[in-house]
Amino acid sequence: MVSCSCCGRSVLGHFPVLLLILTGGCFVATYAIAVYKGHVSIDFPYISDTGARPPESCIFTFFLTISAFIAAVIIFVRYRHIVEYNREDVERVLRVNRFAFYIGMGSPLGMIMVASFQDINLLPLHLIGAGLSFGCGCIYAWLHTYITFRTHSVSRLMLDVRFAISLFASTALLVCMVYAEIALTELKGKFNEGNAFKWKTADGGYQSHLVSTVAEWCVGLSFLLFFLTFTKDFCRLALDVRLHLQLHDPLLVSGRSVSNAASRRGSTTCNDDEHSSLLRSADDHDDNQKFVW
Repeated sequence: MVSCSCCGRSVLGHFPVLLLILTGGCFVATYAIAVYKGHVSIDFPYISDTGARPPESCIFTFFLTISAFIAAVIIFVRYRHIVEYNREDVERVLRVNRFAFYIGMGSPLGMIMVASFQDINLLPLHLIGAGLSFGCGCIYAWLHTYITFRTHSVSRLMLDVRFAISLFASTALLVCMVYAEIALTELKGKFNEGNAFKWKTADGGYQSHLVSTVAEWCVGLSFLLFFLTFTKDFCRLALDVRLHLQLHDPLLVSGRSVSNAASRRGSTTCNDDEHSSLLRSADDHDDNQKFVW
C-alpha cells in the first residue's frame, strides 16, 4: 500500500530540482565533449547527436538512465498525490489522472531507449524512443494542466505557467518535426564532410535543420521546467509505503487442522463455531503484523 500525506518539508520536493540539474548537466557535458572531440558541429546539434559516439555516449547513457528513473518517481508521486487530494469531480479527475500516469511512464521509457540505442547504430529504435519521450511528455503535460484546472490545487499563476509550458512544448515539437522534414528535402545529395552531425550551409537545408535542432532543445527544456512546477506540491508530501507481512503461527495452523479434521468426521457439535473463531483469530493475528516504512 502506498499513500501520500502532508508533512512540513519533504525530500520529495528535491526530486524535480535534481532532475533538472542532472539532465541539464548531462546535455551540457555531452555537448561540450562532442564539440571538443569534433564529433558534432558547434551550432546546436540534436540532443541525441551529442551522445552518439564514445566517450560522450557512455556519459549520456548513464546519466539519462538515472534521469529516466527520477522522472518515473516524479510521475508516480504526482499520480498518488492527485489520488489522495483531489477536491471535486472525483471520478473524472481520477480517470484522467490514471490515464496520465500510464502515458507519462512512456516518457522515461523513451528516454532509456534514446540513451541505449544511438541513432548511428539503431535508428528505428532510437526514433521510437524519441517519439515516446517527446510525444508522451507533451500529452502528460496537457493532462496535468487539465487536472490542475479541475482540482484548483495551485494558484492561478501556476496554472497559467503549466498551460504556457504545455503549449510551448507542443509547438516546439511540431516545429522540430516539420523543419526536420523540410531540411531533408532541401539537402543537396550527400553531406560535404560525409557526416550528418556536421551539417553545413553548403549542404543545403542548413537553416531548416538549425530551426529543428533548436526546437528540440526547447522541447527538452520545457519538460524539465514542467516537472519543476511540482516542487512546491511535493515539498508538502510524505510517501508512506506499508508492507503487510503474513506470519504463520504453528498453534493456529494446528488448530485449523484439528478443526478441519473434526468437520470432516461430521461432528455436529460447535466445531463450526470454533473453526470460525480460530479463523478470525488468525486473521486478527495477521492484520497486526503490519510494518510501516
